[in-house]
Amino acid sequence: GTGKTTLAACIINYVLHELRSPVMFAKARDVMLDIRKTFSDRYETEAKILDKVSYVDLLLLDDVGVDRPSEWIKSTYWTLMDRRFDWMLPVVVTTNKPFEGRGEILADRIGEGAASRLLGLCQGNVIDMTGEDLR
Repeated sequence: GTGKTTLAACIINYVLHELRSPVMFAKARDVMLDIRKTFSDRYETEAKILDKVSYVDLLLLDDVGVDRPSEWIKSTYWTLMDRRFDWMLPVVVTTNKPFEGRGEILADRIGEGAASRLLGLCQGNVIDMTGEDLR
């Protein structure tokens, strides 16, 4: 409700239209659900879905950390962030969880390794958009 997704969409629209680079907008939960569906789907594989989100020039992952943390969730985020980190491919993330502070932080939801890689990809460019709900 503070405009995180709107700001993130403006960033990827600029990259797409002005810089003419491939981008992908995805809800984090939808990516996780799509991967889970592959466990019973003979036509789509986990690797295919991970490849799509891992290697696009710019990825926007919306609402990271909304899923209940599990080892599978943390492992999947680790794989995604590690691949993007290895190739130094930028990612724009929206989340309601802070990187640090009291209470639950993003690393509690996606794993310390994935959060560390994500912070490395951000190169310290984290925008805190706390405030009044604008909806």
